[in-house]
Amino acid sequence: MKAIINGNAHDIPDDCTIAQLLKDFEITPQRVVVEMDGTILRPTEDGETVIPSSSTIEIIRFVGGG
Repeated sequence: MKAIINGNAHDIPDDCTIAQLLKDFEITPQRVVVEMDGTILRPTEDGETVIPSSSTIEIIRFVGGG
């Protein structure tokens, strides 16, 4: 199925969870915030939340500075 992730179209597996998506993109879950279709997800929801077809997902990374 298709989803828009950070502004780009991607094919993702059916029944893909947010946790699986982050793993597939090699992203450490503790260092990001995920927004799906305008709703910010809590970290505890990542493993349970299945991505619906045609969803828009934004993955926002925390960046440290000095």
